[in-house]
Amino acid sequence: MSIVFEPDKSGINSLGGFSYQIKVFVYYLSLLKEEGMQLEFESFDDVSFSKINAEKLDEKSENFKSTIVKNDSIIAIQVKRTDITNETARQTLLNWFLLEASQIEVSRYILFTDAIYNNEDKMFDISCEDLFALVKATDKSTKSTIGKVKKYFKDDYESFKNIYESIESKYKFKVTSDLDEEIAKAYSVLLRKKGVSNEIIFFQRIKALLEKITSNILEKINTKDSFSITHDGFMKLIEHICKEISDDNPILDYMSFRRMCSIDVNDLAISNLREFKQLKSCELTIPLIEAHLTYGFYYEHYRLTNSELNKIIKIDNIEITAFDNYNEEIFALQRSKNDNPYNRLERTKNRMNSYADNEQIKYGVVIYLTKDNIGDKQISWEEE
Repeated sequence: MSIVFEPDKSGINSLGGFSYQIKVFVYYLSLLKEEGMQLEFESFDDVSFSKINAEKLDEKSENFKSTIVKNDSIIAIQVKRTDITNETARQTLLNWFLLEASQIEVSRYILFTDAIYNNEDKMFDISCEDLFALVKATDKSTKSTIGKVKKYFKDDYESFKNIYESIESKYKFKVTSDLDEEIAKAYSVLLRKKGVSNEIIFFQRIKALLEKITSNILEKINTKDSFSITHDGFMKLIEHICKEISDDNPILDYMSFRRMCSIDVNDLAISNLREFKQLKSCELTIPLIEAHLTYGFYYEHYRLTNSELNKIIKIDNIEITAFDNYNEEIFALQRSKNDNPYNRLERTKNRMNSYADNEQIKYGVVIYLTKDNIGDKQISWEEE
């Protein structure tokens, strides 16, 4: 089970559920100031892995890189949310060697890390001579990074030294103690913080941006492609989010939420849920159970967000309408002697609920009301 985030009164703290890699990418995305600029997220050429999810991005941070493309040059960004050892520093430096030796013009190299790890800058702790000796002595294959560097430079120490010094002259070690706060500051104008009546809406917009970027990056990674977004594409996305999430409608779009809501029915956290057991009684397929649980989680997020905004009456109207629909359907099904769990679900789910903002909210509320500890509005597809 993996839920993207849980909204709460702390506002920015609820951004914590997103991958650190993604948050760094989104932070640098705010720096796209000119037409023609773009930001890319990709894996290194020698990396291979099976399907990956958002939770594993930070575990494999050394496998991914971001680059800001501007005119004919780039800024290379490496994220490390781990302890930076001499070995990991050397691996990053050797990756940069291959980049610097290519035809690509690099204007800056950035190693980005979190202050919580108390990392020191070890990038150039190894001297050029010692690094060259290390490369020459390696017996690793030419498919590895160090093997590629050895093959490229061979015995040419002067060329190796020139690359070493060039990278060092363009290198920056960036440490942040509060990345969420930096993102909030970077997007205060872009996402119209002063244009909404409640700060929660602003944070919902940040979450929407994080969610959309995350789903797009994961989709590309799992097809072994790089993800890129141009300045124009970024500004269109910002405009879309500001229109979509407003004081009147503080909700993320369902498709992005669904992409990020990973459900494993073999997980005890899922299989022990009352709403899972109730859906199972309807004899749905596993994909249909997962889809209906996603509706429920989507409504739960919607419910929490509106509760934070003190829109309690709206939530009450949605839920009492859903519960009344359920009772009317049970009565109709019993009269027609056609009462069973599946019919209860389908006919209740598809009744009109004018208080719901969209179909997924209408479906989600009836799944949500099958939860434990709901009280007198609890729904059952199968009587217990």
